[in-house]
Amino acid sequence: MSRIADFLSSLNDIELSFLYKYKFQTYLEESQRLIEKELVKRGLDKLKIADYIKQFEFNPSNNGCPRCNSVNTVSQNVQFYNTNKYSGMDNTMRYTSVTDCAICGFNLYDGNEKPIGDRNIWMLLKKVFFNKQK
Repeated sequence: MSRIADFLSSLNDIELSFLYKYKFQTYLEESQRLIEKELVKRGLDKLKIADYIKQFEFNPSNNGCPRCNSVNTVSQNVQFYNTNKYSGMDNTMRYTSVTDCAICGFNLYDGNEKPIGDRNIWMLLKKVFFNKQK
């Protein structure tokens, strides 16, 4: 079996439904055919897929991915350049980690996002209250 066929056979019906809805178009044509064959083999029609999506999408009881409840993730290191207006010409580069759901592509963690600290809150307040349009 090919890697995609092994991957598809390891998914449950719910994960396969979310993969079809959110990531089907990102696959090459041959892989799309394999996904469609797997759907037919399992008897998943558009109505069943829509029912799974409605039942599990952003369900508060999801323990895995917030969107599809899968625990399959993909992590990768990406280059990050500090290019915000406060750093000016700072061309320092660092690597950061990005984690996405392997089933629906939902971004679970992006190392570029920083928690809002005291300085960022102050900058936000200055923008809102002191930078009035004239």
